Amino acid sequence: MVADDDWLGIFGLLLYGSFSGGRDFSWSGRRAMAAVAVAAMYSLSDEFHQLFVPGRGASLWDCGLDTLGTTLGILLLYARARLLPAKASSTAAVEASAAEK
Repeated sequence: MVADDDWLGIFGLLLYGSFSGGRDFSWSGRRAMAAVAVAAMYSLSDEFHQLFVPGRGASLWDCGLDTLGTTLGILLLYARARLLPAKASSTAAVEASAAEK
């Protein structure tokens, strides 16, 4: 069975994309912070809800783990944004030098 926490990186990426207004998915620190903040608020509301569910309990530790999962998903997006342009420019340089020969 997959735990709810396993999907939080994807949730963070979906939130990040929803703040772009459908224009682009390029890196924006402001959108990243907004996505993490909304995910953290959602996590807090979920833990509050669990106070009223029989057999469940609220935990700030779980809230922290949820927020960490979202943050890791956003950090993967950041890494992709920083690494792929470098890879594309090095590939273009290799192709250009091959064309000169």
